[in-house]
Amino acid sequence: VRAFYFNGHGNTNSIGTTTAGVSAKNLGTVLGNYYQPVKLGSTLTIITHKPFGFIFLDGCNMGLGDFPEAFGIPKVATSLSYENYHKHKRNFMGWSGIVTFQFDNTHFAWTQKFWTTWVDGNGYDTSIFQAVSAANAANPSVLSNVPIIRYGSDSMTWSD
Repeated sequence: VRAFYFNGHGNTNSIGTTTAGVSAKNLGTVLGNYYQPVKLGSTLTIITHKPFGFIFLDGCNMGLGDFPEAFGIPKVATSLSYENYHKHKRNFMGWSGIVTFQFDNTHFAWTQKFWTTWVDGNGYDTSIFQAVSAANAANPSVLSNVPIIRYGSDSMTWSD
């Protein structure tokens, strides 16, 4: 498995509740993903042992903690570095605050627009950047509430 989607309660470093959930630290330990940036000449290389390709944690504050690194998608790497130096594109998405709109129609509409745009059925060639932009345009109130945070490759497509 190299992709993961979660919708529900969460915080910066725990999926589920703080007392009965999956912590970022434990997940990173299980996957061996305490990443290490290594400089080879002028090139920054990110070493992870079991990197995931795409992660979307659809719950409160999930983009603010250590889950990107736990899944093997370092926050320090820019989209450009993923495009130029990595064999496989990777992307992590999570919300930047408390998702008070999580169970209203706006949130569901945003998420549905993202998925239907990204997994477009026409060669699966729509980028994450394009899908997020389409979801933001269709549901602009989400932008003023709790913007989505992305780490990794913005040009990643479903076919990647």
